[in-house]
Amino acid sequence: MEQFLISFIYTAVSLAIIMPVFLLAERRILKKLLRVLEEKNAQLLETIKDADEMLDELNRLSDYIAELLDGKKNELIKQKDEYVLPIETEVENEIENEVETGIDIEADEGLSFNQEKQLHKEVYELLEKGMSCEEIARKLNRGKGEVQLIIDMKKYY
Repeated sequence: MEQFLISFIYTAVSLAIIMPVFLLAERRILKKLLRVLEEKNAQLLETIKDADEMLDELNRLSDYIAELLDGKKNELIKQKDEYVLPIETEVENEIENEVETGIDIEADEGLSFNQEKQLHKEVYELLEKGMSCEEIARKLNRGKGEVQLIIDMKKYY
């Protein structure tokens, strides 16, 4: 029994001596981990700060681009008002005049307004049947450029 007590005391003393060493080692590891964690936290905060600065710069850039686009849009609207509206008004007046007087307005190629409408209708019908621009021009005895113009006008109007 004495040997048991001696070995028990020996073990307890050994543990009492060794444990502080292990605790010191663990404490050092913990301090290193805390330092690494603080460094990573600082890096993360710096990255967030950089990202915020980039977002601010992108917002300023998008505002600048939006202002430029608005300026261009306003410029184009002004040009439209200067050039297109008078033409639209003139065409509307000519159409009203035609309706009121019953006189056909002659197109550049000598076709009346109604004949032009009929030509457009025929081109659209043939196009829907799958005919090419060249085939339509041949069938209607019209120029390829004229038929292509009528087709293109349909895309925009």
